[in-house]
Amino acid sequence: MSKEHIISAGMFPNPILCVKGLSWCPNDFKEIPVASFTKRILCERHNEFLGRKIDRAGIAAMTAFRDEVLINNARTAMKPIRWTIKEFRIDGRGLERWCVKTLINVTAEGEYRIGRDSEVIGQPSARLVRIAFGQENFRSRAGLYGLGALGNLKIKDGFRVIPYIDKDETLLGGLFGIHGYRFLLFFEEEGVNRTMSVPDLDDGPDYETQTLYPLLAVNFKIGKYLSHRLKFDYRH
Repeated sequence: MSKEHIISAGMFPNPILCVKGLSWCPNDFKEIPVASFTKRILCERHNEFLGRKIDRAGIAAMTAFRDEVLINNARTAMKPIRWTIKEFRIDGRGLERWCVKTLINVTAEGEYRIGRDSEVIGQPSARLVRIAFGQENFRSRAGLYGLGALGNLKIKDGFRVIPYIDKDETLLGGLFGIHGYRFLLFFEEEGVNRTMSVPDLDDGPDYETQTLYPLLAVNFKIGKYLSHRLKFDYRH
């Protein structure tokens, strides 16, 4: 077994993991430097594979999110015109797998089954492992959702996650905050409602939001005109 960073070490310039909702941080976010947060989960060969294939997708998505903020800030300071539309492409399937891998890492060896089809407490189901490794995809309405508050961002470097645990002590997914963008990962085929109440990632009260599935694109207007968009690709 080899030590693996719970969150991809290259994800943030000053990486801090904030977690809430587990037994050791039930009500308040706990900040943990990513560099010091490791577990012996996978063998060295599997760690190398995930680092090469999956972490690369997460880091590329983070770069796109940052670039979107830069162009948004620059154009907001300008007089509105009919903009040349800039498109930032994100590997949606890769980002989804990165979220699966990260949520497994955060919760592995804990007190919850990871997925309803998990056979061992503290371990993910074989299905979720296959999805993380790209050997199969989520089915029906399982997978990565965008949340309707995407356009109202508090931009910050860092990563926040709140696991979604049901009354049977089973981990069904998690709420992610990545550079201010909000996503919901749900493991099971029935999916979630089109509107739902979710915890606030900045320690405010719970709020109602739309869930966007599949998350295909987010458009940004500056003034009257479309300026740029994030586009998510799920073709592989």
